[in-house]
Amino acid sequence: MAIWTRHGFKDIDPWRPLAPGDLDDGVSPVVVGAALWRERAEALTTREGPVGLRIEPGEEVGDLVALSRRFALIALAFPKFADGRPYSTARLLRRRGYEGELRAVGDVVYDSLPHMMRCGFDSFEVTDPRSLATLRRVNAPAAVALHYQPGFSGDVAVGGRPWLRRPAG
Repeated sequence: MAIWTRHGFKDIDPWRPLAPGDLDDGVSPVVVGAALWRERAEALTTREGPVGLRIEPGEEVGDLVALSRRFALIALAFPKFADGRPYSTARLLRRRGYEGELRAVGDVVYDSLPHMMRCGFDSFEVTDPRSLATLRRVNAPAAVALHYQPGFSGDVAVGGRPWLRRPAG
């Protein structure tokens, strides 16, 4: 598993998953699932170290979106690259003001990275061998030049076609 950002690969990922039976030292950065957060919210809120949240597609998280600012990291799971639900969740979180690290985990492939970045993802847990090799060779994927849906960072209409957009800047 490698963590990639727009600036390249991270040497060390401090985040570790915390499962229901695991002991928590209270200091190390941990990532918990929605069910574990609901079960141990009080203890996790008072710990010294940062807490991250992992959200699976289709998981009911309406109550957690309101609490999103409590989490230093939110990891959205892609069980397969064709599952687009985490894109919508990422946009929802960014629209509602989440400014922490937003990480794509699971079936993250090179070709999807520009679209994920447009939705607000900051970091990517890449396990696909071909995607890893491409990122090591090329580092950053090309941005999407023209698109129909607005992105997270703002877009500008192209020419006289209000439906055709490009990234602002």
